[in-house]
Amino acid sequence: MLWRRKFMKKRNFLALLALLALCLFGCKQASEEETDQPYAKNDSQTERQAPKYYIDPTTYSVRPIADADPNVVLLTFDDVPRPLPTSNAPTIANHLEDAGVRGLFFANGMYLEDQEGRDAIKAIADKGHVIGNHTQTHANLNDLSAEQTREEIQATNQAIENITGQKVHFFRPPFGSTNAALDGLMEEFGMQPMNWSFGYDWVADYQDAEALTKQTLESEFLQPGANILMHDTQWTAEALPAIIQGLKDQGYQIVDPQELARPEELKDLEL
Repeated sequence: MLWRRKFMKKRNFLALLALLALCLFGCKQASEEETDQPYAKNDSQTERQAPKYYIDPTTYSVRPIADADPNVVLLTFDDVPRPLPTSNAPTIANHLEDAGVRGLFFANGMYLEDQEGRDAIKAIADKGHVIGNHTQTHANLNDLSAEQTREEIQATNQAIENITGQKVHFFRPPFGSTNAALDGLMEEFGMQPMNWSFGYDWVADYQDAEALTKQTLESEFLQPGANILMHDTQWTAEALPAIIQGLKDQGYQIVDPQELARPEELKDLEL
């Protein structure tokens, strides 16, 4: 019957339109979900190899595991990434990449509140560098309550993890200030506190590239396992290539912070 054929064609056409609308809605939903999550998880750093080094909890120096080369130093950078255009953290990361080495960058949460800061720390992490926690506001923890300290750490952990897709394992307290409350929080969060062996770029006498390079390479504290403190400054960025080359000339390897044992791994190691 003619009317039945027309009815069937119309019903099929409407069904096709409904299916097309459903597909378009699904694509729109997926697109919106991707927009709500601007930073994808960094899968390049999810393959975990056995650690080769650990941080001595007393001296904060780098110690080899098993037969790993002991003649190494660790390069760490605090207060990153300062607001552009004053931030030198991206340049520091590029210098490290050019030299074929990696560093440990301790970020302040207050610098991750704008898009430029988030993009900068994401780019640094994507180069394979490790991002640590340096608190939200760079407050002296000895001036804070235990709950305020918790908030400083949690806020920065959350920001870093949201941006990089990586859990934060290392914490550097501003001014090197530690206390019993911090020790408890580190245990609770499964993080390792880390101060340093030496650093000079915050001292007025060494705030130019030549003086900083000379002092770093001739320091009495430069020895195997040294945990070298640096900051997001112009003179540090300018000095870094010469510092790295000078360390290599003295026979030191730059330890990859990806090879540092994480707190949960330390429990399984016979040290």
